[in-house]
Amino acid sequence: MKIVAAVTFLLLVLASSAVGESSEESAGSSRLVYSEQVFDFGHVGIDFKLFHTFHIINNGSEPVPIKRVATSCDCSHIRTTDSQIDPGDTAFFRLDFSTRNYYGPTTKSATVELDDPEYPKVKFYYLSTIGQWYGNLKPKPFSLFFLPGTDAKKITLENRAFDQISWELVDCGHTTFDIDLVKPKAARGETLTIKVTPAEGLASGTYSSSFTLHVTTAKDQKPVILTIPVKIVKY
Repeated sequence: MKIVAAVTFLLLVLASSAVGESSEESAGSSRLVYSEQVFDFGHVGIDFKLFHTFHIINNGSEPVPIKRVATSCDCSHIRTTDSQIDPGDTAFFRLDFSTRNYYGPTTKSATVELDDPEYPKVKFYYLSTIGQWYGNLKPKPFSLFFLPGTDAKKITLENRAFDQISWELVDCGHTTFDIDLVKPKAARGETLTIKVTPAEGLASGTYSSSFTLHVTTAKDQKPVILTIPVKIVKY
């Protein structure tokens, strides 16, 4: 309970601060509009890579050059293939974050610097709770690794403590696999099930990604967030 409360409080504080710093960008009539400034990976395993994509939309009439992208620690990298955001276009910023050497609640940030006096920078925050699991809601396994010839794998989540739980997919960083919520609801003592299948026609290589789930435990409580790393190897 304390872990989730602490993460929730921090999420609200950061979101409030971020919107306060960039209220012009987040307004509906703004020239620049971006995705959420705070993304929560939730509960995750130790020593894995997690992924999320932030974006910025240019609703103005002039291009906005991208000067630099950076993260607050060596544990993360953020990349973009764009050198500027043209009018009407969207720039995507691909984040990867390694949970190695961390335990418990973490807060990191990424900054996009723009060559624009009105919008000099946009800052994104990403949160996680590493190696800790709320209410015994620990997925089994908490990561997936596919070798060539492996068609599909299942992830289960046992409900030991709540009258009923359910989960939904809220973020998926890649199209390299398909997700099927085989059993999306579970009463106490039952188990949720997800089936993950590598996409057909993948070329030879290694594909690393992750997906994020919201687990609902009660109507009046915030969902428990879980992120599952996925690694697919093709020869």
